[in-house]
Amino acid sequence: MISQEKVEWAVKDCLIRNDLADKDALIVVGVSGGPDSIALSHSLISLQRSLNYKIHVAHLNHNFRGQEAYDDAEFVEEMSRKVRVPATVEKADPTIYQRERKISSFEEAARDVRYTFLGRVAR
Repeated sequence: MISQEKVEWAVKDCLIRNDLADKDALIVVGVSGGPDSIALSHSLISLQRSLNYKIHVAHLNHNFRGQEAYDDAEFVEEMSRKVRVPATVEKADPTIYQRERKISSFEEAARDVRYTFLGRVAR
C-alpha cells in the first residue's frame, strides 16, 4: 500500500514538471469519492498553499449506482466543505446521452458526459 506522503510527493513532482506550481493556477480535480480520487484531492489540497495554486473539486453523479452514487456525491460535498475548498456537484444521465447520440458503449457516453462537465466547471 502506498502512503499518503508518497502520493503527495508524486503529485508535487507532477505539478512542478507540468509547470503548474507558482502560477496562481486553478486546478479542477474530478473526485469520484473513491480512494484514488480522495487521495489525489487531499494531496492537492495539502500542497496548494506552498505551490501557489487553487483547487476546485468537481463531482458528477452518473445516476448509475443508485443510493451509493448519492452517498458518494454527499461525501464529496461534505469533504469539500470541511476543508473549505469550492466544489461543483451535479447529476447527469449518460443513458439518455447514449441513446440520443446512438453511442453503443455506456462507458463512452459516461466519459463524454463527464469530460463535458469537467470542461464546463473549468471554464
